Amino acid sequence: MVLSYVIYVLLFFVLCLVYLILTRKHSFNILLNVYLRTLIVFGVATILIGLFAMIDFDTAFEVFHKIIFPDSSKVKLALSFSYTDTLTNVLTAEFFMHIGFAIGAIFIILIGLSIFLDLFLKKRLIKNT
Repeated sequence: MVLSYVIYVLLFFVLCLVYLILTRKHSFNILLNVYLRTLIVFGVATILIGLFAMIDFDTAFEVFHKIIFPDSSKVKLALSFSYTDTLTNVLTAEFFMHIGFAIGAIFIILIGLSIFLDLFLKKRLIKNT
């Protein structure tokens, strides 16, 4: 139910953006500038979070669980595992560290690709005007 409302809101937002781009040429350039700055902020934040996780993965793991599980009892449950537990032995800290770095690398690649496409669109927009 809630997901359908989110989809409708996103669809409305995209339609409004398309309308702005088609009716006002200068708004497209403004949107590209805002988009590029947003990508740079998210890219830098991702790199900083990745560096924090590389320096102290255990603390980063704990902070991640505190963000995901705001209820303190669930955080204690997630972090109070037994080293003799089968799941703990199969899914080690190194596994989660590698998964986190893979997700971060994919995110950085997508941000880099988006920045490249943004600059390409700007260059093409300048060439056409």
